[in-house]
This record gives sequence, C-alpha cells and structure tokens, in this order.
Amino acid sequence: MDQMSRTQDLTFAPDRPVLVKPLRASREAVEAAADALGARLGFAPGERLEEAVARLGGRIHRGGPNLWFRGQRLSFLADAPDRFEVHLLGITTPARARLDLAHELAHFVLHDLALRQENGEGLRTAAPSMVSPHDVEGQRADLEAFWFAHQILMPASAFCAAWADGADDISAEDRLHRVATRFGVPLRSAEVRAEYLGLETGRQAA
Repeated sequence: MDQMSRTQDLTFAPDRPVLVKPLRASREAVEAAADALGARLGFAPGERLEEAVARLGGRIHRGGPNLWFRGQRLSFLADAPDRFEVHLLGITTPARARLDLAHELAHFVLHDLALRQENGEGLRTAAPSMVSPHDVEGQRADLEAFWFAHQILMPASAFCAAWADGADDISAEDRLHRVATRFGVPLRSAEVRAEYLGLETGRQAA
C-alpha cells in the first residue's frame, strides 16, 4: 500500500470528528480516574498496556495510516463508546510508545466520554498528536492526559515503594534507571514523576 493510500484527511468528511476538550478537573480527580480504570481492568504497574486498550475496544496502529484533520495529524480517533483507534509513530522506543499509548488512552477515558455525555452518542472524537502552544484548550486536555498517563503507568504508592526498595547505598541515578525499567517508561518520565512525588533524584539542578 503506497503512502498516498495510507493518508486520510477527515477535515471535510461527512462524519468529521470533534476535537477533545479538557474536563478542567483537578489532578487528584484525574489520577483517581486512572486508579479506577486500573482497578477495573486489573492492570498492574509494569504490565503490557495493549491488552487493557483492547479490552476497552481500542485498536493500535503503529506508523500508519496517517489521519489528518484541519492540518493536524491525529493520534486518537473514537467512533463509539467502545470503539477507538490510537495512532502511534512507527519509529520510537518501546518505553516512549508505552507512554504515548497511555496518553491516548487518557483521551478516551476522560475526554471522549465527556463529549458524548454533552453531545450524544452519534459523533467522532479526536486528538492531534501535537498541540499548538497557542491552543489553550488543547494544552489543558493534553495536561490532563499527561496526569492520567503518569498515574496509570506509575501509581504514586507503587512508585514510591519501588523507589525505596533496594540497597541504601544505591545512587539516585541508578535508582532512577531501575524504576524507569520497572515501570517501562522513559527515563525522563520517571524523573518527572519522582520529582513530583518529592523524591530526591539528584538531578534537579541539571
């Protein structure tokens, strides 16, 4: 299949999507939603996220097809409360792909449901892979997805326990690498999570 046939522009489609918008919920509420989903699906930290996505009706595409809407490449598209697609970049690390998948799952759990409650079932919802810094609503929706992704992949209690586990003489750098591997996330994501939870990484000044 050539690249042209793998590219679709939904801007003028009869069933063109509605872009997600933020809940304006607190971080605590978003993290509680992540915890609730994890408990409902029996998802444990470090496990593969693909099975959880499939159980919710999601399909994962890596590297195509390329979906566009209003000049933006889409990374998330939902057609129904139990049917959605996640479009990941084909060239990335497994840890980065895992984080991106959790981020797009957040759009489904948080933002798709809210739009359907507001507008009814007969719509498609979507999220772009990159949000303009001038798009205040889009930036806020992405922030909520960031909170959700970090909590479902690195639950606070499990992350703190993993951080404290092991020899006392291990360096903060080695501890950071260890927890990043344990939770299957990029090193920088583990560092951001540790700093948010008040854990000493030894890298704040960097």
